Amino acid sequence: MRIAVVTESFAPRTDETADAARHLVDHFLAEGHDLLILTTGPGIASYRGVDVVRTRRLVPAAALTQRLAGFRPDAVLAVTPRILGAVALASAQRLGVPSLTVNASPAIAATLRSDRHLVTHRSGVSALAAVNAGAHLWLPGVDADAHHPGMRDEALRATWAKGSRLVVGFAGTAAKEKVVTRLQRIAVMPGVRLVMIGTDAPAINGAKATPARTGLDRARAIASCDVLVQARKRDELVPSVRQALACGVPVVGFDAGGTREVVVHDVNGLLVRFDRKPDEPGLRGSLRRLLDESDLRDRLAEQARASVADRSWQVAATELNTHLTAVASPALAG
Repeated sequence: MRIAVVTESFAPRTDETADAARHLVDHFLAEGHDLLILTTGPGIASYRGVDVVRTRRLVPAAALTQRLAGFRPDAVLAVTPRILGAVALASAQRLGVPSLTVNASPAIAATLRSDRHLVTHRSGVSALAAVNAGAHLWLPGVDADAHHPGMRDEALRATWAKGSRLVVGFAGTAAKEKVVTRLQRIAVMPGVRLVMIGTDAPAINGAKATPARTGLDRARAIASCDVLVQARKRDELVPSVRQALACGVPVVGFDAGGTREVVVHDVNGLLVRFDRKPDEPGLRGSLRRLLDESDLRDRLAEQARASVADRSWQVAATELNTHLTAVASPALAG
């Protein structure tokens, strides 16, 4: 097929949208599809021989329509569509090109002109159904070859710990003040050393910051933690959660969004309820439990990798490709 991939973020960025889009593009290329990438922000103009068209978020619709018409795609795939994605999907509809969205929020999906929606958690499927926008559940993958327990570096872990008994990693962005506040409270916990992994992570007093972004450095950093904390409530793609589990690192996070789809409470991590009662542990209470109960920590770590290792990006992308083929089938037949 000829596929136009529209993504709000792409390499060299390393956020969750860019991560998912890159893995999907890699799979499509391996399958022999012809691609065009449309994204925002500065960066490379070509990725593995594929043209990367970079534009402002407020891109003129006429220019985008002209670019899509020149490429003549069989389908348009919009990854976490926001402003650019909405314009591209409208252009696709004007051109009569079928489209598929991945992980559009309910408020946005209700207004998008797309033939099929995929979301990465069951609550999103229900939310879209509530606004009469049908959706299918689709779970992202993880590169379990790059992220595995063998990447753990005990010397690095010891350097970070500085005598602390529990090294807690956070890998992601924290744009909201509430998330920064949660992380700050974790950083001052006795016996805990918070490590901020990646240049997108905010500066937290008392925490260790490491610039590991991609590849071996990121895998080594995540694997060298004792536990990963997911301090954001509504994350959807959650690549760091899957990467941590693949490394044999249990996860503490909120019982919501994409985290809920991969973390099973008391099996490979601990989940914190949104509407928890005063006597139920929050993030800090769950981390304190892992700090005090080494046997529990070991049991969760032992079961972490098996919980995600069978959902490779190849499996996830092949499934998504089936959805793409389904929406594009009338055009392909014609």
